[in-house]
Amino acid sequence: MFLRILRNKKFLAILFLLFFIFSIFSVTLCFRGSFSPKNLYQRDLVQYYLTSKIAKEGGKIYEDNVISHKKYFNRDVPYVLSNPPAVTPFLVSFLTLIRIYKFTFKTFSIFWFFLEVVFLFLSCFFMIKNIFQLNIKKSLFYSVGLFYLTFSFSDGGLGVFYGQLLSFLLLLFSFLYFSYKKNNELLSGFLLSLITVVKLFSFPFIILFLIKKKYHTIKYFFVFTLFFSLLTISKIGVSSFIDFYNSGKIISRTWNTVSYNMSFFSIPARLEAKTRFSPNPNIENSGGKNEKSFVLESHRMLRRENLKNQDIVNKGTFISLTVLALVSFFMFKTKDEDLQFVLALIISPFILPVTWPHYMVILVLPSMILVKKIVEVRSKKLLSFILSLIGVLSFVRVSNFVDSFRSGDFNIDYFFGLLLLVPNLIVLIVCSLLFYYDSKKWGL
Repeated sequence: MFLRILRNKKFLAILFLLFFIFSIFSVTLCFRGSFSPKNLYQRDLVQYYLTSKIAKEGGKIYEDNVISHKKYFNRDVPYVLSNPPAVTPFLVSFLTLIRIYKFTFKTFSIFWFFLEVVFLFLSCFFMIKNIFQLNIKKSLFYSVGLFYLTFSFSDGGLGVFYGQLLSFLLLLFSFLYFSYKKNNELLSGFLLSLITVVKLFSFPFIILFLIKKKYHTIKYFFVFTLFFSLLTISKIGVSSFIDFYNSGKIISRTWNTVSYNMSFFSIPARLEAKTRFSPNPNIENSGGKNEKSFVLESHRMLRRENLKNQDIVNKGTFISLTVLALVSFFMFKTKDEDLQFVLALIISPFILPVTWPHYMVILVLPSMILVKKIVEVRSKKLLSFILSLIGVLSFVRVSNFVDSFRSGDFNIDYFFGLLLLVPNLIVLIVCSLLFYYDSKKWGL
């Protein structure tokens, strides 16, 4: 019945029109948000700029953003940055090396925005060309469509706004899939190492290469990671390198109870916390305080509570490791190397301590690999996998929409906590279905 509805031309025309209107709205918001003076200092990109400046001056790189923001911009830090910088030491040293601190922040943010857009388009082009084996002309044509779809719908635009290099990470994963298929262990090890020093997304792939008995890939991974680490230490020093991993504890626990954090690690905190941080607190509850100071004080209070609650952290760690073990079992049992890669990639962002909605842009690659499967085996059942992945991409917007009606409420009720677990549930269902249908030969 569902497929018959999809074949209806009037239904498809209305669907396309609605999507086009929504996408224009989404793209416009992204551009306006990225270049608006009001939002200029609200982006995570600020941390990239500040850490390079501090590293150049030999200062304490991973001190609280509240201090560095006031020192270099002479303004109060926005609530989204009121914690130590979440920038890996390698990125700090690289950005210092290319001297971005010589630019004004506004100039740097414009350059970075267009760089992210270029990375996103190159990712789309590389995926289309190498997954579907098309010529340059056709690849360019389909890449434009995929780029527009990704930028406007799957939080690709949101990732570009925040400036967290998710589009670059998607490009690296696309290269990794290519080297994985070509059995190029040296290149795979190098790319996995680069992914690690940029965003720490790599652990499920180490398990994948162990399952595939690609021990040389793992060897090259550790060699290149050691090389990048020594290079970083020579630039910023041992103490700053260690400070990053110490500050990770503060960062992860700060955002443990935030509804947008879709990590499996955060599930106990989201369900059990009595308080959570809201970006729009009820000013009437501030006791006459200034809104900005009230927001920051609420955030610090939340951090103090989360840092003390070790039991929540232990439960979150157990859930993350259990999910990783389950997906690793699926990877071990299936013999399809495409599915093994897809499973590793789907789970990668969700086992981190913090998983933001814009991380979902990474799921474009496994979606394209599964589309290829549909083309190859012509199985209608595979359509459900793509719809499930799209569900993950779209539900995060529903989560934001629902949460906007709860601004000012610092209490999580049990039902709302369960509602926010839907993306995690979808991820588990998708991984389970992939494994199930692989054992059934994809319905053939």
